[in-house]
Amino acid sequence: MWRVFKELAKHKDDQSIVSKEDFTKGLRQLEGHGLKSLSTSYIADLYDRLDTSRDGTVELFELVSGLSLMCGGSDDEKLGVFFDLYDRNGDGSLTREEIELLINTAVKNGFRATLHRNDKLGSSSSGQNLQEQLTEQLADELAQNLATQLAAPFLEMLDKDGNGAITLDEFKAAKDQMQVSTKLNGMTRVVYLVDRKL
Repeated sequence: MWRVFKELAKHKDDQSIVSKEDFTKGLRQLEGHGLKSLSTSYIADLYDRLDTSRDGTVELFELVSGLSLMCGGSDDEKLGVFFDLYDRNGDGSLTREEIELLINTAVKNGFRATLHRNDKLGSSSSGQNLQEQLTEQLADELAQNLATQLAAPFLEMLDKDGNGAITLDEFKAAKDQMQVSTKLNGMTRVVYLVDRKL
């Protein structure tokens, strides 16, 4: 899955972006490898759910992260995909910077999911849209600040062999410990960096 969407992604502002059209192409390619055939409307709905910023694009890491947690497979397989997603240099371990990215993405997605679920305004009022944009901006800034503050303590907590990075085995062993509890605009949200249902 990772390879398919990585090849389809377009690079923009130091990010890899997957358009709805490329998302559909990727899923159709995966159907040839055993993925159940999905309707066009279901694919569009799924993409829209992954597009938490509602800007018509999904960042590659968010897409694969979301899909890997929704798809089947064993716990070890899902954790392996999730780990590989954040192991940006492919060295088999997560550095502090890669852990920061993981925390930032998880917290940002958690905040945005909460905001969109609890904020079904549906109104075209410019005041409400501005308030929603400012709240999302605050959520993004808070996610980055939390990620910056929490990356080193998470690394210290999970790095059992003391080598300064988290291996896949350490990552798998610590999946139930990886959570952040945050509060934004009176809403408390516990964000699990790895899906607890694994």
